[in-house]
Amino acid sequence: MRGLCGVALAALTGACSPKVAKLTNPASPRCQETLRDAFESILLDQQEPPDEAAALGASAAGALAAVDLGASAFRLPSQATGVDYAFVFERDDASRCLLHLVAWQKGGLQYGNNVTFLETRALNGCRCVQ
Repeated sequence: MRGLCGVALAALTGACSPKVAKLTNPASPRCQETLRDAFESILLDQQEPPDEAAALGASAAGALAAVDLGASAFRLPSQATGVDYAFVFERDDASRCLLHLVAWQKGGLQYGNNVTFLETRALNGCRCVQ
């Protein structure tokens, strides 16, 4: 099982937008399950191996319960593929909490923009505030 150091959640500079929100209940069981599934689903869509996507999803959800990131972007590195993924939370107009994949980087290659999100998942059971 990976610990907080294996997840390497870290604030990113320049990846935040005014809509970035703070996750307020990451330790609740329902939010933990939703976070794990959302990370895993996004990572599978990004072609991460299934075992790596599952491990990263579980590790990231656990780390978010232990560390208060505030309203900031964070990264999740994959050891299997060498890709660093950048994520943010958002509270939308319907008061839903959303997880957005905003960028990824592998070596010198980086992809992302500040207009659209690469992937988005609704986080049922999680709460966010602007």
